[in-house]
Amino acid sequence: MKNLRDLMMVAALTAACVYGQGLTGSITGSITDQSGAAIPGAELTLVNVQTSQTRQARTDSNGDFVFTQLLPGDFKLSVVAKGFKKHEQTGLILSSAERLVVKTITLDLGEVTQTVEVTAEAARLQTQSAERSGLISTEQTQNI
Repeated sequence: MKNLRDLMMVAALTAACVYGQGLTGSITGSITDQSGAAIPGAELTLVNVQTSQTRQARTDSNGDFVFTQLLPGDFKLSVVAKGFKKHEQTGLILSSAERLVVKTITLDLGEVTQTVEVTAEAARLQTQSAERSGLISTEQTQNI
């Protein structure tokens, strides 16, 4: 009986630890024109390259967007706004529980049939919060 109680306690503690870490992350950013003015109502499409899962969003009145509850993966972002060239960005790598902030996307004037493609951006730095994430190996855990 005592072993069963101990086992249930360990299971409950493990579940609490796993729940606290979370698996999903988010991708945020903002859309502007060449003068730096926000572009509200721009249509964004986010595609997980591995699973082809697609999410859509629109920018708010400040030109900001957010995609939440995303599983880790490699993403492609497309932005379309009336009177501007289509913008595509690849190489957005999101790890679990990460808040990825995409640098400000500047749309060029032109037809929607024209496309500006951006591949992978420079090193990412988390500036939105003091939160850090990373993976700890079994060896590191044992050395603690």
